This record gives sequence, structure tokens and C-alpha cells, in this order.
Amino acid sequence: MDRKPAAAILFLIPLCAAILVPSCGVLPVSPVELTRSVLRARVGQTEAEGSVYCRNVRLCGSDVLPAFYRFRDFRPAWIDDALTLTEATSFLAALRLVFEDGMNPKNYHLDAIESL
Repeated sequence: MDRKPAAAILFLIPLCAAILVPSCGVLPVSPVELTRSVLRARVGQTEAEGSVYCRNVRLCGSDVLPAFYRFRDFRPAWIDDALTLTEATSFLAALRLVFEDGMNPKNYHLDAIESL
């Protein structure tokens, strides 16, 4: 019986474990938690943070959006961890129809939202 293959396997197992296990032990951040951290950074914890901008454009709802997300503890309103986007799809469908109520969809950043 040749011991060289067995010795090689005994050497490779700890080597592979040392390389692979650290990356397996770290759980990826969920989409909701990642979004919460971005919202927290952009909106701020207090009302004294000022206007909210997206792609260098001041959002029209700068006075209500921060309160909305603070009330929700910065949980995103439009996505979940599965990224199903059901709520976002419904929101966009309604936003496309605001002109029927005499409103301009551009006032609600429809083009910018759809480009995301």
C-alpha cells in the first residue's frame, strides 16, 4: 500500500479547511439590513439632518421621508430579504397613474425611480 496519497490527503484537508472555513463562517448581510444602514446614514437619526437627496436631486418629500423611515426604524418599505419587490411594483404602477388625478409623475421622480 502506497502511503503518499494518504499523506497528501491528510495535508490537503486541513489546508482546504483553513482556506474555506473562514469565508463560510461569515454570513452575508441581508438586503434589508444593508438598506437599513444606507437609510440610516442618508436620512439620519435626528430631524436636524436637513434635506434628503437622491442622485444629487433634492427629494420633494424631504420633510416627510425622514420621519417615515425613522418611524419604521429604517426598515425599507419596498423590498424584503427575498428581493421580491412586490410592494415596489405596486407603488410604481400607482405612480404611473397619478396624471389621472391631475398630478405630474415627474414631481415624484418617476424617471429616476424607474432608472434604478
